[in-house]
Amino acid sequence: MAGDLKIGVTGHQGLTEDTELMVRDSIGTYLGTKAGFVGVTSLAEGADQIFAEEVLKAGGELEVVIPSDHYESSFESTAARSNYERVKAMAKAVIQLEFVEPSQDAYWAAGKKIVDVADELIAVWDGKEAVGHGGTGDVVHYAQSIGRKVVIVWPEGARRLAKN
Repeated sequence: MAGDLKIGVTGHQGLTEDTELMVRDSIGTYLGTKAGFVGVTSLAEGADQIFAEEVLKAGGELEVVIPSDHYESSFESTAARSNYERVKAMAKAVIQLEFVEPSQDAYWAAGKKIVDVADELIAVWDGKEAVGHGGTGDVVHYAQSIGRKVVIVWPEGARRLAKN
């Protein structure tokens, strides 16, 4: 509906199981204070998919920003890819960016698009600078630079999985 609050998300992938539970609880609690809102996400593995599920659980609608053609090929796990397809099918709107393949540039463009259309941003962020171009830290800094409200979600004890 016109006039609905739009809440975007950016966040880390590779969260520990305990962290996923804490993040889910924090996002669910925050969204529970809102009414008539739309969640905006790229449905990336990790924080984005947790956010999308909590948006639907709280009665919100979803808008999905797809960074590129063949985006689904970027998912490392079959479960995350299946979840992406399932949740994307429930979206009220899907915005497809014009990148031919998944890339850091495509992810950065998607992150900026989410910030640009959202009224506020939930960031599942450990406070560290982005590792790749367009990562969570870059999106948070961009949101702050244009004056978006940013809600940081990084519960005490939250951790990311160690990279191999």
